[in-house]
Amino acid sequence: MSPRIAVIGAGFYGLMIALEAKRLLPSAQVQVFEAAEQALTRASRVNQARVHAGYHYPRSLQTAFRSQQNYEGFVDLFKNAVHTDFRHIYGIAAEGSKTNLAQFQRFCAEIGAKAEPIHFDESPIVATELIEGLVDADEAAFDYSKIRDALLVRCKATGVNIAFGAKVTSISKPQQGIEVVVNDGKPESFDFVFNTTYASVGQFGAAWLPSTMSVKLELTEMCLVRVPDEFTGIGITVMDGPFFSLMPYPSTDLHSLSHVRFTPIESTKDLTVGVRSPKELHSSMFSRMRLDAARYFPALEALEYVSSIVDIKAVLTGNEIDDGRPILYFENPEMAGCYSVL
Repeated sequence: MSPRIAVIGAGFYGLMIALEAKRLLPSAQVQVFEAAEQALTRASRVNQARVHAGYHYPRSLQTAFRSQQNYEGFVDLFKNAVHTDFRHIYGIAAEGSKTNLAQFQRFCAEIGAKAEPIHFDESPIVATELIEGLVDADEAAFDYSKIRDALLVRCKATGVNIAFGAKVTSISKPQQGIEVVVNDGKPESFDFVFNTTYASVGQFGAAWLPSTMSVKLELTEMCLVRVPDEFTGIGITVMDGPFFSLMPYPSTDLHSLSHVRFTPIESTKDLTVGVRSPKELHSSMFSRMRLDAARYFPALEALEYVSSIVDIKAVLTGNEIDDGRPILYFENPEMAGCYSVL
């Protein structure tokens, strides 16, 4: 009898897991449940669209190395959705950075990432007293909408079924199989269940997360902006601490603007209560982000606010010190065959 596999969440991880399950078990019946009316509408969309090549993680060598090692594979797999037609500059702050320029360059060499020094006169006008140094990086941006379309085509071609508007309301394990209830309807039985709902990964109870790991939820704001002419075709990331990042956002003609200090709006470790709904955010932190960014690159005073994309982010609190991004893969000890992926 063919195994039945349920995947909760049609984000990037959910659809990739569904496709991998179908590849490994071609006869399996793979069903994806997505509460929204479209795929990749949440965390897969509300981010900086950065294809990480490791630069972001000088204090977590494992995350950096794995990012660098997998970078080309991702770019090749989604070549039609990846944009490399911009210059990406990393700046190291002269004060307040947890990593200085020499350390950052050694780190890049260690993971095999390009980091060509840039003379200040070869870059957009920079406040040299606030920036220790600049490097050119090889790091792309992705168009989430094109990745979504490519994944949906692959799911259809391989027989992965996706149900939209399908909110999983409960999961239980009777004597046989795993029962999944969608929209409070009739239970459906599966052999394996993968919960890939990111910030809602603990929605079915504490047993879905390991007791040794603490997850923090953050309500976050990413601003979409128009850049002045000097920054057309340029991305800027200032490291390594409470600084900003400005990246092309390829699904639009805009840039995304985020800030380590101002992008998180509120947070909680209580997964049962959570944070406010993104719909409840009525004011933007854009003016503070712009003001701080312009300290380092004065022309950014001319950034023009267009809109914000707001959502809830999940962070493993044990990695707040080194900023590492391990992948959590955990089997529910109370329900064999049920897995959380974060």
